[in-house]
Amino acid sequence: MVWTPMPKPPASTGPPTPFDPERLTRLTPVQLQSLYREVFGCAAPTSNVHHLRRKLAWELQARIEGRLPEAALERALTIARHSVLRSRPVQPNSPADRIQTAAGQQPGQQPAHGDPRLPRPGACLVRTFRERNVVVNVLAAGFEFDGRHFPSLSAIASEVTGTRWNGFVFFGLVKPFRHARHTSR
Repeated sequence: MVWTPMPKPPASTGPPTPFDPERLTRLTPVQLQSLYREVFGCAAPTSNVHHLRRKLAWELQARIEGRLPEAALERALTIARHSVLRSRPVQPNSPADRIQTAAGQQPGQQPAHGDPRLPRPGACLVRTFRERNVVVNVLAAGFEFDGRHFPSLSAIASEVTGTRWNGFVFFGLVKPFRHARHTSR
C-alpha cells in the first residue's frame, strides 16, 4: 500500500483556531471513531484509543498550523522506504545464522544492525535486585553472568528472580508497559 498525503483543506476566512489536544483525551472510544470518520472520510482502521488520538491530533494540528513542505515529505518517505524497521540479533544455529555465515559472518555473531536496545559488546549492565547487584557483561553473541554464558537477558532475569521477566524491562533498557504488574522489584 502506498501512502498518499491528504489533500489540503480549503483555506478558512478567519484566523486559525488554536489546537486543543486535551479535547481528544476527554472523548470516548466511540466519539473518537466518529471524529475519525468525520476527519478522514472513512472508518477508523483500529479501535486502539491511543492510536486514534495520535492520528487525529496530528491531522487536526496539521490542518490548523500547516503541513510539511512537499520536499520534506518526500525526503521522509524516501528514508522510510529504505529503513529496516525492526531487527534482532542472530540466534546461533538458526536459519538466519546460516544465511549470515554464507555472507562471511561468523556463526552466532550479532549482525552490524543488531537490536538498538542493546549496548555494544563489552558493556556492563548492573541492576540491584533484592539487595544483590546483578552484573552482566554484554558479549558479541549473548551475555555473561556469574561466569556463565546466557543467550538472552530474559534468561538471566529469570535465573535471578525465579520468575519470567522481559530482560529489557528487568535491566531498564526499555520502559515497562503501563498495564504490566511486577510484584517484586
